[in-house]
Amino acid sequence: MEGLNAKKAELKGLEDRLAELNAKLKEMQEKKKHLEHEVDMCGKKLDRATKLIGG
Repeated sequence: MEGLNAKKAELKGLEDRLAELNAKLKEMQEKKKHLEHEVDMCGKKLDRATKLIGG
């Protein structure tokens, strides 16, 4: 019974760690999406600035 309780505790720890990693993954995916949007916007601004400067 003691071995079973130890394994249950180990499983709980692993499940908690997995939940933390999934939360971190979701956060990083959102950050990536935001940064990709910023890159797109900067590219568009650069194109407009180039057209204004170049005529």
